[in-house]
Parts: sequence; C-alpha cells; structure tokens
Amino acid sequence: MKVKNLNSHIEHIINGYQQQSVFYEQLRNLSRQLRELIETDNWQEIDKALDARADIIKNINEINSDMEPHKKEVVELLHLKEFNLAKVQDLIYPQLRRKLEEETQKIKDLLKEIVTWDRQNMKIMEEHKISISQELKQIKQYREFQQAYLDRPEMFPEPVFFDKKK
Repeated sequence: MKVKNLNSHIEHIINGYQQQSVFYEQLRNLSRQLRELIETDNWQEIDKALDARADIIKNINEINSDMEPHKKEVVELLHLKEFNLAKVQDLIYPQLRRKLEEETQKIKDLLKEIVTWDRQNMKIMEEHKISISQELKQIKQYREFQQAYLDRPEMFPEPVFFDKKK
C-alpha cells in the first residue's frame, strides 16, 4: 500500500514536471525571440515579451505549488527531511523512474539554454545601455555649450562688417 501510494504521488509530480517543461520550452523560445527584438531595438515588442515571460513564470510557480503537497506526502511516507529525487528513485516503479529521469533532465537542459540566452540578452542590453548613455552625454554636453553661448550675449557681440570700402 505504501509503495502504491508513493508511486501515485510520484505520478502527480511527473505530471507537474511535464507541464512545467512545456512552459520552460515557451520560456526558451521567448528568450530567443527577445534576442531578435533587442537587436532590432523593438522596445514595444520587448515590453510585451517580458510581460509574457512573467506570465509563464507565474504558471510555472503555480505548478510548483500544485506539486508541493505531493512532495510533502513523499517526504512523510519515506521519513525524509526534504524531498530528494535521488533517494526516491530506487523505491518507485522502473517506468516511473525513467519518466522522472527524462522529465528532470529535460527541464535541466531547458534551464541551461534559458540561462545562456538570458545572459547573452543581458550582455547586449548592457551594451545598448552604455551606447545610449554615451549618446545622452554628448547631447547634454552640446546643450550645455549651446546654453552657455546663449546665456552670455555680451561676450559675443553682434557681428560687425569690417570692410568699410563700400
């Protein structure tokens, strides 16, 4: 009975991981799309993509919340301090073990890809930020120079025509 109950909870956890992997794939694709949007400076679409990203992360967190009671039950059934896949794998049915390993590996791979894309995106955004701040600095210097010229008309008298032969 205990093993059957354990396997039932593991099936729910695997189902949660399968649902999460779909969202992680969407997150990876969105990270790729963000790269293209950043390179084309399409800020409105970047904003939309970031909102979509937040929604996906919210969905992943909801699935985590749904899986939490099953993880707690597994911890109680096996008298563990915390949920640990390595300790659980030897006690579940072989086909469930394979599914569990496949899903966790798939999520790990997706997370690695997402992190790689996000780091590249952050690097490009940082480069854009530096470029824009340099442009703003030049504009500010130009405006200060312009303002200094306009604020002191007495130092720059009206132009005078020196050729008096006419």
